[in-house]
Amino acid sequence: MTEQSTIKVPQQITTALLSPRRPEEDRERDAVRHLGELLTFYGVRPGLHVADLMASSGYLTGALAEMVGDAGLVYAQNSPQLLARFKGESPIRKRIADCGLTNVRDVVCELEDLQLPEGGLDIIFSFMFYHDTVWVGTDRAAMNAAIFRSLKPGGILAVVDHHAPAGAGTTVAKDHHRVERASVVQEVTAAGFVLGDESSLLENPADPLNVLVFDKTVRHRTHRFTLKFRRPGEAPGQ
Repeated sequence: MTEQSTIKVPQQITTALLSPRRPEEDRERDAVRHLGELLTFYGVRPGLHVADLMASSGYLTGALAEMVGDAGLVYAQNSPQLLARFKGESPIRKRIADCGLTNVRDVVCELEDLQLPEGGLDIIFSFMFYHDTVWVGTDRAAMNAAIFRSLKPGGILAVVDHHAPAGAGTTVAKDHHRVERASVVQEVTAAGFVLGDESSLLENPADPLNVLVFDKTVRHRTHRFTLKFRRPGEAPGQ
């Protein structure tokens, strides 16, 4: 377990997050999301090829684009179902145009059939949406298998989500937008991943775990797990 106090954000990441190309509202969210520490924990650096799954309007995508730089690449994936919330228009395309993100690729596909380069990615992010895959009916075994195929040997699957009470499994995914850590670990490792590390970065033991994550008593302060899964094998150049 990597404790929050041991994560030291390098200047390179701090500078990237302060980029004037990032919208001001994004930069204001960074502190509560501990984004600098999060990117440090997952080893994001220039030149990497990464993916942001269910990227929505691209908060994380934009930060990743600044961090991997011109030598890197970011695939921002959204499902057709999610795009329906934006009236069919891709918010990623808008962000690419508005912010000049030439190193971002807009990908529209289902999670079970990821249109990503097979064996080509260093890190894939599942950022606070694994629970959503339960209630929307995603075939999670197929999804995790697709993620596995898209990563290089030694590549990382980064999963952050809201804790559910012990024993709840996936039963409160729709009502409270939470999922039990143990269920996620079981499902992801069944696809061949190894849990390499986790961090206390986003933990909040004061969260009662029995309320919706958008409830004003816990909004932006939920008890969250931060897991680092690895595809077995040695990454090129390691």
